[in-house]
Amino acid sequence: MNGTGFFVDAHGHLLTANHAADGCSALYVVKEGRTFAAEIVAQSPAHDIAILKIGTTQGLPAVFARSGHPTSDTLVFTAGYQTLPAVLARGGSLFNAVVRGGGEPDGEIELVSDATHGASGAPVLNANGLVIGIVTTRLDGQHVIATDADAAKALLAANHIAFEQDDRPQLSPLQDRAARAETISTGVTCFKRR
Repeated sequence: MNGTGFFVDAHGHLLTANHAADGCSALYVVKEGRTFAAEIVAQSPAHDIAILKIGTTQGLPAVFARSGHPTSDTLVFTAGYQTLPAVLARGGSLFNAVVRGGGEPDGEIELVSDATHGASGAPVLNANGLVIGIVTTRLDGQHVIATDADAAKALLAANHIAFEQDDRPQLSPLQDRAARAETISTGVTCFKRR
């Protein structure tokens, strides 16, 4: 199974979808053609998110939006690793999305997006390059569900893992969104015994 994750600190901690990491006999993080054995630090099955750890962060850690929930019709983007060859070839795919409805009371964000199954665990970034959610479920070919960033921040805090949050843009209007998403994202590969 392939998924996506993103680094949250300089100590090798990353977030991904819980279903992309749960029950693995071997779990790896792949970044820029390099493979790292990973371990699960904490899980939240209720929000379908998990914290993984490798030896050291590869790339830059993400910055969470400090405040505010996305509103309907907000443009967002994410990068995912849908296939193992894409992970090994250092190539994630950028997916544009639009928030459908507002921030739901249950901590979910519905997005209109063609993100694929391998995007599970990918960060959902706002126009400023700040993380506002994590892709967890693909409903159909045009809709995905993301867990909002508050659930991820709560899981990190409960496990004493420091993370950065800010409202200042991490991405200027002239910067490439794909490059920002690619810098913080990584492939997650799970092998399960049959």
